[in-house]
Amino acid sequence: MTAREHTNTLLKALSDHMATPALHLGMEGAVSAEILGSLFTFNFSEETEELVSCACIGALPADAKREEILCDFMQGNYAWAGTGGGILGLDAESGLLCLSRRFSPDREVAQGFIEKIAQQAGLAQYWQSRLAPKETISAAAVWV
Repeated sequence: MTAREHTNTLLKALSDHMATPALHLGMEGAVSAEILGSLFTFNFSEETEELVSCACIGALPADAKREEILCDFMQGNYAWAGTGGGILGLDAESGLLCLSRRFSPDREVAQGFIEKIAQQAGLAQYWQSRLAPKETISAAAVWV
């Protein structure tokens, strides 16, 4: 089985588990879906045989909260303290804050992949809550 075929097997297992429409890489090696309330894009590289999952967090605030959010992101990135092994960053094309994670599909089993994506979705929700006004942040919004 090729890395691309295995990636599609992992994505199918994920969509079956999450009860979402079937996920399958398109010709360009990408697919997007909403997972646990966050927009995810999965990009597979034929060259490196790696899959990158990117969870959209939202737009960086333009107000005084901007510096606070950037500092939080830096602290979250430090030793992967708030990323579950991924990285926080700004998407160059959209300018949106994202939580990305890289996978070597051949080293992944379906259940482990599902758990990692669920963790990434939970962390994306946490970071989304950091962009929300303080009044709307739930006490349950903590790092996983």
